[in-house]
Amino acid sequence: QNETDYDSMLETTTTASSVMLSCGDLSSLNNTPAIKKGLLWFQRDKLFSRWKERFFIISADYLQCFKRNTSTPSATDMGGFIFKLKLSDVEKVELVDKRGSLTLGICLSKDGRIWLRKPEDIREWFQIIKECVSASKERKGMMKSSKEFWSKKAFGDALLTSKEYVNNNKNNR
Repeated sequence: QNETDYDSMLETTTTASSVMLSCGDLSSLNNTPAIKKGLLWFQRDKLFSRWKERFFIISADYLQCFKRNTSTPSATDMGGFIFKLKLSDVEKVELVDKRGSLTLGICLSKDGRIWLRKPEDIREWFQIIKECVSASKERKGMMKSSKEFWSKKAFGDALLTSKEYVNNNKNNR
């Protein structure tokens, strides 16, 4: 019940600052809840790629894609898992007019680009993904710098202990 309330609260949030705040707040949780979920039309930026309706979930650090559940009537449209994108690996998020429809483009460092389309609230999806990408990259940068700090500190501590060892051996002679 609590997670559902949290999901619905986040889904109704449309301002960039509150979305950014939501993405940042979720970083401390190991099992982050969905920030937004729903059906979108999806296409890879490849030759002969077709538009397919898929179920997407945005969390603090990932965009997950699932097949659309068409077999059984259920509370969710989510079917089988297809793929998951790490938001910190996204190079660019753009909103372009493609053949008369606003289309969300996500440029990936390794896999080219994917396109997402939806007749309503595509701007909200764009804003949420854009803000979560920024927050995820920020968290990843902070993790790198703290790892560097601790590895340098460990190296410095090792030097200190080796100097102490040398000094102690000189004093014992």
